[in-house]
Amino acid sequence: FSTDWSSWERHPAGEEFVCLLEGAVELHLEKPDSTVDTVVLDQPGAFVLVPPNTWHTAKVRRPARMLFVTAGEGTENRPL
Repeated sequence: FSTDWSSWERHPAGEEFVCLLEGAVELHLEKPDSTVDTVVLDQPGAFVLVPPNTWHTAKVRRPARMLFVTAGEGTENRPL
């Protein structure tokens, strides 16, 4: 990724494993009360588990490569 994501996404079928391979990103996770937690992944191997049905997006701090393991069925997107 060299640019910020242009939308939010969520995965109702299960959690998502996100692991940084290189670069740096901020993952923004929207909680049920509409507040947003920010998780910074800035070291290779840093990871986060995004809970099921949690809206999330990413902002790129440095061009990055990430590995995603997702329960992808039913994935939803919405504009930022």
